[in-house]
Amino acid sequence: MKGLRAVQAALLALGLAGASWASAQPTDLIISEYVEGTSNNKAIEIYNGTGASVDLSGYSIRLATNGSTTLGNAVNLSGSLASGDVFVIVNTSAAQALRDLADLQNSTATGFNGDDAVLLFKTGGVLVDAFGQVGFDPGTGWGSGDTFTADRTLRRKGTVCAGDTDSSDAFEPSNEWDGFATDTFTGLGSHSVECPSATPELSVADVSQFEGNAGPVNFEFTVSLSAPAPAGGVQFDFITSDITAQALPGGNDYSPRIETGVTIAEGQSSITVNVIVQGDTVDEADETFRVTLSNPVGATLGDAEAIGTIRNDDASTATLNIVAPADIGEGASGTTNQNFTVSLSAPLAEAVEFTATTSDISATAGQDYVALASAPFSIAAGQTSVDVPVQIIGDRTDESNEAYRVTIATSSMAVTLGTSQAEGVILDDDLPFTEIFNIQGSGVCSPFVAVCNPSANVAGDPVRSQNNVVTAIGASGFTMQTPDARDDQNPLTSNGIYVFTAGAPRNDAGELLAVGDAVEVIGQAAEFFSLTQIVVASTRDGANSILVQSSGNELPPTVFFGNAARALGQAIPSKDPDALSCGALGNFECFEGMRVRMDNAAVTVANQRFSGAGQQYAEVWISPYGERGLREKGARFGSTLTPANAAAGVWDGNPEILEMDADFLIPGLLDTELAGGTRFSAIGVIGFDFGDYEFWPSSLTVVEGTNEVVRPVPAPATGELTIGSFNAFRFCDALANSPSNCAATTALETNTARVEHQLGQVSAYIREVLRSPDVVGLQEVENLAILQELAAQIVDDGGPTYEAYLVEGNDVGGIDVGYLVNTARITNAVVTQLAATETWNDPSGSPTAILHDRPPLLLQATFTGNGRPFDFQVINNHTRSRGGVDVSDPDGERVRAKRFLQAVSIANLVQELQTDAATAEVPLFVIGDHNAYQFTDGYVDVVGLIAGTYSNEENTCAPANAVTNCELDGGSNIVSPALVNAVDVIDPAERYSYKFTENFGAIQGSTGRDVATNQVLDHGLFNSVASPFVTGMAYGRANVDASAQRFRVCNFTNRDLNLCPQGPIANPPQPWVPTGSSDHDGFVIFVSPPLPDAIFANGFETID
Repeated sequence: MKGLRAVQAALLALGLAGASWASAQPTDLIISEYVEGTSNNKAIEIYNGTGASVDLSGYSIRLATNGSTTLGNAVNLSGSLASGDVFVIVNTSAAQALRDLADLQNSTATGFNGDDAVLLFKTGGVLVDAFGQVGFDPGTGWGSGDTFTADRTLRRKGTVCAGDTDSSDAFEPSNEWDGFATDTFTGLGSHSVECPSATPELSVADVSQFEGNAGPVNFEFTVSLSAPAPAGGVQFDFITSDITAQALPGGNDYSPRIETGVTIAEGQSSITVNVIVQGDTVDEADETFRVTLSNPVGATLGDAEAIGTIRNDDASTATLNIVAPADIGEGASGTTNQNFTVSLSAPLAEAVEFTATTSDISATAGQDYVALASAPFSIAAGQTSVDVPVQIIGDRTDESNEAYRVTIATSSMAVTLGTSQAEGVILDDDLPFTEIFNIQGSGVCSPFVAVCNPSANVAGDPVRSQNNVVTAIGASGFTMQTPDARDDQNPLTSNGIYVFTAGAPRNDAGELLAVGDAVEVIGQAAEFFSLTQIVVASTRDGANSILVQSSGNELPPTVFFGNAARALGQAIPSKDPDALSCGALGNFECFEGMRVRMDNAAVTVANQRFSGAGQQYAEVWISPYGERGLREKGARFGSTLTPANAAAGVWDGNPEILEMDADFLIPGLLDTELAGGTRFSAIGVIGFDFGDYEFWPSSLTVVEGTNEVVRPVPAPATGELTIGSFNAFRFCDALANSPSNCAATTALETNTARVEHQLGQVSAYIREVLRSPDVVGLQEVENLAILQELAAQIVDDGGPTYEAYLVEGNDVGGIDVGYLVNTARITNAVVTQLAATETWNDPSGSPTAILHDRPPLLLQATFTGNGRPFDFQVINNHTRSRGGVDVSDPDGERVRAKRFLQAVSIANLVQELQTDAATAEVPLFVIGDHNAYQFTDGYVDVVGLIAGTYSNEENTCAPANAVTNCELDGGSNIVSPALVNAVDVIDPAERYSYKFTENFGAIQGSTGRDVATNQVLDHGLFNSVASPFVTGMAYGRANVDASAQRFRVCNFTNRDLNLCPQGPIANPPQPWVPTGSSDHDGFVIFVSPPLPDAIFANGFETID
């Protein structure tokens, strides 16, 4: 197609256009080029070298992937392909330069990798050509070098003129293919072949005809060549011989013929040779004789024998019969012919005329079929049958099968009337109407889909529904819902369903559907990876149909979710995993496809990100109740408690949380970022995608001022002491001076641009989001030098002057804890590393292993920011991570034991400071990334142990090991009086500093329920001495509430200065942005120390 002119130009350049050459042309299409390039740069080229135009509607492409013998879905081709032209199929996501060469863009036909076979079929499932070997997985690809089938372009050699019609044979690409470099597209669009010349084959065709009543009758035998005769022509001998017919003179049926040197002239392809048959009036059986070709010159023999059949036409009479036709489906509309056969028992020399008349049995003329009334028909002379067509009228009515009768009559004296009546049966092919709630069923999968496999796209039975209202329309389908008046009153079945149409939803007349249309739908029930849907193909027929029955209908009422439901005294969706809204199906299956309403709901975690087009700002996690999805007290949902930690309970996993795909039904919301904490109201439908239930809004209103990624802590009063904490996430220099990588990768370890970027972002976070606290405790800092660089960066960026403090610890990655101290407001700063050499009996290592990888760091200092000295002390912690804490194996036991012993150690340090006379009256603050929640996780309540609120009954190291059972002796806490956790007194919606996606597995109706959850890992504790002075605590938001895309493009690893312009290398230079500085949000504790004595003008003074 696109390449036809290119082929013609190539032929002209070679002087071959219009030339006559003796090459043997291909007899069918072949695959002529294969592109398996980078990413989605994939294409297939098909070549027509047959010498004639080919109708592509009989051809299709199918794939056999990864050695499978099961073929993928067929991609049917269409149009006409001229001789010498090619048809190019290109992946829809390929580079533009490749898509510009396409005759068809299709991802199914080109969804192959180097180890997948590509097959070209034609009508009847006949294999025309194969690229690769079906049933064999070569690994990455077949072949090697330039003709390796992965990451290469392969072009069919010009000498290959026939396809590989055995897809199971071994495949060696170099035999028939030339290879080219990755992403070579220059050959696409044209192909030519020069096949070896072939000697033509000589064949003769049978002849069968009536003898006639008298005189000679010529039987013309056609002798043909498979190709035009070469120079000098083709010669052969021709001879007849008896079979049942007898030649003259001994017989009287035909004249024998013997010819030698019969010639087909050069350039001609056939010749006729006559044999004379003698006509007679004898009623006899048909007779035969043989024609044989021999002694060819310039050709080879093909079918060298033919039979001449002398048909008897001398019967005195024959019987006329009518035969009932095959039963026929009526169709949905129009008319279809049902053909009755009327036949003679023998051919006659004259035409036989007869009439046909229909009559009702159970079918009704004019309604079910078109009546015949003495309609005239004729069987031609020498013929033995003719069809009598009756037009069957199609309809969409579900009814019983029906029948009618055809009666024939004749006045011909040459025939005897035999069977004169036959019945035609009209099969009802209209599906019965099925309500949506019956298609949905009361299970995860539709009862109309025999195999329930949530991990696949499974097609089911054809279904038909009517008078359901279109409630929402998307780019590739729509949802419809049963009016409430027809509700089955079963709370476990949904009244709504998604109808997949592949493109913009249209009725059978090609008109776009509208919300409020009542429709009749015929399609195929399917479970698309657990989304129950009806699939209606774009080509409409009796099995695929959408008819609009009425328009402007009132939409079914919405189901109220969350706050909207709570206002009515309902709890939908349920927050109780033991009493879910849809029972054992979970919270959402019984609402799938139905309209729901949410008022003042909340985005609990911002947009996810996927690699496909339009997926940079993908689904968000939402709470219909307007609450943030938070980690709650107890063991992870699905965990089994033991008597040792039964009191901890089990966190419910927040079953009310679901995803929202804002642009599924509202294309204008594509690439819309919704930050964590965004509040909205919406109406939409419940869907299912990528293993999770989703809310697809059809209308969405975001509360103004809530869609904010960056939310700094409140500005402190002038005289307030502010103590901050921030995990700076692998804040490392570029010197590769740690035992193992400090940065995330070896490449990043020595990347000076990464250091510059991190310095700028962390500076921006401390200054703009934490508002430059007087003290900043930092975690994950490599060394003092990089911390000093940060202090200098903050000054350069307009922030206060900080003194950096850090003492090297024991972490193999080199990360430590440290401080930045504002020298203008803090004096007498002394920093002491605690418990750096403390050991423990590591069950998987040394009995004297170091306990603290990052030992606690104590700061003791004096605040002078309000004019009166105020002594205080801070412990900065970064305890062991939670990784493996709930795993029941030796590694899990080790993790739990180490976390417990670290917490015991820190608790003893805290208690020592609370009881030592020198420090007992000094306000104490404990800050840092504790890798633990503000309550127990059922294993080790690290924060509770440090705070003095630990409960043996809520924690365990089970199964116990030789190190510890994670219980305090006698159940008595080490720290007394207990510390206050500032997290417990702030707004519950703000109790998070980190987000983590918990994957609970196949529960609550999801194939793999994964819930993004906000949680506190970064804590600020204070003792009773500090308590009177603490006025508040706040987390600074810039990281946790950001979308995955914003974080990605702002963080150094995948930074994009066009999408997130920042720093001096941006064009033009821009200030650094805080988002992407870490995967944590930091916090600030606000402390209001006593004010200095106030002296009044009258000489009196007030005492503090």
